[in-house]
Amino acid sequence: MNLNPENERLRNTKRTSLEILTDILEFCAEPRALTQVTHKTDLSHKALKAYMARLCKLSLISQDSQKYVTTKKGRQFVLSLTNLENMLENSDSTLSADNSRKMRK
Repeated sequence: MNLNPENERLRNTKRTSLEILTDILEFCAEPRALTQVTHKTDLSHKALKAYMARLCKLSLISQDSQKYVTTKKGRQFVLSLTNLENMLENSDSTLSADNSRKMRK
């Protein structure tokens, strides 16, 4: 029985393709074997191969012998996505604060 909360989150929620791609890119910041990525992402071998092919085609990840590693372009992609998420979170909190002020009036 695996008690790792992160693995439980992966099993108990449906992830979007973008979340899966981002998880792979973040995990492969250091060179990783495909089996390591399979265990980390909790994907079937067939599904993971499809994601890895997609990431390689986009040059977001590269394969060196039997290891996969996130490219500079892949790291920039993750950084851009993180910045976008932060901007959206900030705009959500601003909207919530504005709505709260309107409700009190």
